[in-house]
Amino acid sequence: MDKKRRNLLIGSALLAPPIINKLVFFTATKKYPMLDAFHIYEWRLGKIGYSVKGSGKPIVLIHGAVPGSSSSVWRNNVNSLAENYKVYSLDLLGYGTSDRARTTYTAYTYASMIDDFVTDVIGKPAAVIAQGEGAVFAAAACMKNPSNYKKLVFVCPKGINDRLASKKDKRIRMLYELPIIGESLYLMKVSFSSVKKRMLDMIYNSEKTKILTDCFYSSAHYGGSKNRYVFASYKTNFMNMDIKPFLKEFKQKMLIIWGEYSKEIDNFEELQYMTGKPEYALFEDTADMPNYENPTEFNKLVKEFLK
Repeated sequence: MDKKRRNLLIGSALLAPPIINKLVFFTATKKYPMLDAFHIYEWRLGKIGYSVKGSGKPIVLIHGAVPGSSSSVWRNNVNSLAENYKVYSLDLLGYGTSDRARTTYTAYTYASMIDDFVTDVIGKPAAVIAQGEGAVFAAAACMKNPSNYKKLVFVCPKGINDRLASKKDKRIRMLYELPIIGESLYLMKVSFSSVKKRMLDMIYNSEKTKILTDCFYSSAHYGGSKNRYVFASYKTNFMNMDIKPFLKEFKQKMLIIWGEYSKEIDNFEELQYMTGKPEYALFEDTADMPNYENPTEFNKLVKEFLK
């Protein structure tokens, strides 16, 4: 093989992965387009997409940090809650319609984002309903500025026995952030089959996974290759934080809701033994998103709690 042909083959091999990655992102967002954000909050690290519905006392809805997550997890709750409250549905930085910032995403990053949003956009104390990792971020925000928050509802909260980031995790995070390698690893984790499997893990009734699978897949590809930054922090535990000490200190009334078939149901039992301060509710025949699987009872319970 002559030198010119060899160099051409090497060049083609180097160019192929980024071209393929861009094609995957383009195809995914073309097939599963995302609606533009109804409102934009210009935050210091990027634009935050959010929607507002209803009138009355404010509620902020905060989704989790699973790849592809967005405010779509509240699609079965917003209309009902908006009958009595002014409901703000956020897309966290790095998710949904919000910007994908080139930064390290931590619980404190999101705590600052949430607290600034409540201060700058809502302008008065709000109740918070948060799911999964979103509960960790909400807890950190509440500890940061307790006067900004009223009642708290945590749905299958993380931060109970999660592993915290180590020095090794920092090196792995940097690998995930690399342009070609990081993009390729990310796309493997958010393929349609991977997202579908994740939804089957998070939702007990498999017949209810279709819509959220499409929503998560769309969100996971919106914003292109920059998704690798938030994924890198998520994958390497940089978003994790132990919230157990906080739960004992909060002066706000709390409701903790869990799904019977959540893989982390042991954490629910541990919280009940640890402190009797919050109110607890266990939803049968649901997993990590009882708000989505049983919205009628969820909405009824939450509205009664927030009275």
